Amino acid sequence: MERIHVVLLVVMVLASSGIKSTAGSFQSCYGPCFLLCAITPDTTLSSCALQCLKQCIISYISSPPSSSPSLVRDDRRRSLHYYCKLGCAASLCTNISTRGKPDGEAVEGCVKTCSDLCTNHHH
Repeated sequence: MERIHVVLLVVMVLASSGIKSTAGSFQSCYGPCFLLCAITPDTTLSSCALQCLKQCIISYISSPPSSSPSLVRDDRRRSLHYYCKLGCAASLCTNISTRGKPDGEAVEGCVKTCSDLCTNHHH
């Protein structure tokens, strides 16, 4: 029963602050996602971090197929960059957050470093 009160409290705080998981910035997606996941019974912090990284790293892999060879190359490049960034972030960024402090700013910095590494590697 106490856990339900905590979940409701977190949801009310997030709703009243205007934070939405679909907002444009990584931090506004990652923080609420991690906090809600972390209070779910039988979840680990690393699984929450990975789940929220996948949810909050924006990708174009679901964009419709294109017939133009240059657009197909661009779609493939974006997909490679997404998977490179997600793999790097899964390896390096999942141990930053704690149950009470998702530290979206530090995770965002880590993900940006991964993005920079992947951009240099795939271009």
